[in-house]
Amino acid sequence: MSRRVALTALLSAAVCGLALAATAASHDGVGGYAIVVIRADGPGHGKVLARSQARILLRSLSPNGRTLAYDLRRVEAGSDLWSIELLPARGGAARTLVRLEGGSATAPVWSRDGKLIAFDRCCSPPGIGVVHADGRDVSTIPDVSNPAWVFGGRLAFLAGGDVNTEIAAANVDGSERTSVHDAQPFEEFAGLVGSPHGRNLAFTSYTEDASRLFSVGPVGIPLVQIANDASDYSWSSTGRLVYVTRLGLMTVRSDGSERRRYRATRALSPAAPAWSPDGKRIAFIANSYRLVVMNVRTGSIRTVVRNVDGQRPVWSRDGRRLFYVVAR
Repeated sequence: MSRRVALTALLSAAVCGLALAATAASHDGVGGYAIVVIRADGPGHGKVLARSQARILLRSLSPNGRTLAYDLRRVEAGSDLWSIELLPARGGAARTLVRLEGGSATAPVWSRDGKLIAFDRCCSPPGIGVVHADGRDVSTIPDVSNPAWVFGGRLAFLAGGDVNTEIAAANVDGSERTSVHDAQPFEEFAGLVGSPHGRNLAFTSYTEDASRLFSVGPVGIPLVQIANDASDYSWSSTGRLVYVTRLGLMTVRSDGSERRRYRATRALSPAAPAWSPDGKRIAFIANSYRLVVMNVRTGSIRTVVRNVDGQRPVWSRDGRRLFYVVAR
């Protein structure tokens, strides 16, 4: 099987919840999952905010810092499906935001004003759904995936059918659609991530023999190649990218300048990095089980807690706490 065909199959399965369900099945026997919050200057003891016997995938925090969004696995008619739940960041009862009968809703992304949430939906019809934070349905943009909010209240997304060969942007109802970037022959896109200020997009380009990380703007900002064979990237509030390579963590500006490698992270097998709101620290998963925080200026690293599930941590809006998932 070619790399391109294999990637397409993997992405298709992930969107419909199949790839994630396989992961869930391997973990559900260990006693369930919990969302925990801990002080970012740990070590210390975290506070459990929610528990579930089903698989939890922690996704994002609302712009006002009050509400966490996550995916929750469920079994319906013998199929593994996913719903989106909202949880008060200080603890309390979770509520279901989106549950699609016979389908999955995954990967919620908050709009910059916190009023709307975009998500991937599968599969009748497949596409991007947009809801109010109270659950009222706004719209569906069919046959696209991987939403990322950009400035002007618009959504960027991947398009092209079974193979993602275009990055496009539109209003939340799908109107005024414009093309941002088109693939070359035998190229496809994945992993679209928008910057907090909405003016940059990062994505991965796959060809038969290579993968490359790029940055581009939804309007007027040129395409820049950031790195080869990079993964697990995220944006800072100041427009820098952190990404994972075989040599450890690296950071760079969106125009490709001011690149820095953090040599001490290589031995830690870093994964799932996340910038603090002020851009001065990066939290990530080390050696598949430790949640650590790195000072961006000095490169010093501190372990916050051990035995985490390995998902990307989420910072509180004031940068004082970290949310993460444990498998119990």
